[in-house]
Amino acid sequence: SRDADGFIYFSGRKKERIRRRGENISAWDIEKIVGSHPHIAECAALGHPSPVGEDDVRLVVVPAPGAQIEPRTLMQWLESALPQMMVPRYIELVDQLPRTPSNKVEKYLLISKGLSATAWDREKEGYRLKGERARKSPSSTQAPAQT
Repeated sequence: SRDADGFIYFSGRKKERIRRRGENISAWDIEKIVGSHPHIAECAALGHPSPVGEDDVRLVVVPAPGAQIEPRTLMQWLESALPQMMVPRYIELVDQLPRTPSNKVEKYLLISKGLSATAWDREKEGYRLKGERARKSPSSTQAPAQT
């Protein structure tokens, strides 16, 4: 966040920061905004290794009781609620988040398990954010062969 003098302060735990395309992103900032959605009981924002370096944002969501969440519809809301750099690439819907005895979310367990088979990937689904260009595959960034 930025104060009245223009100084920028990083919110949340340092070890929970997400590094995406040169930006430091606070998982706490994402969770605070996403947690305001009426159909979300709780969520966890995590970094997930990107094939092009650094991290992509992964969002693990527990729907509110009785709520039905469709990842594409949630993505539309996220795109309007979050700065583009914070919009997740992956959305996973789960029944509950793992917790410590003191009730803190055990993010390291979510990270160590990796993406579930049911995780929604906006790039694989062809969902592009407004103004976002298609990501080139690592092999397509090589210079053409000289003839």
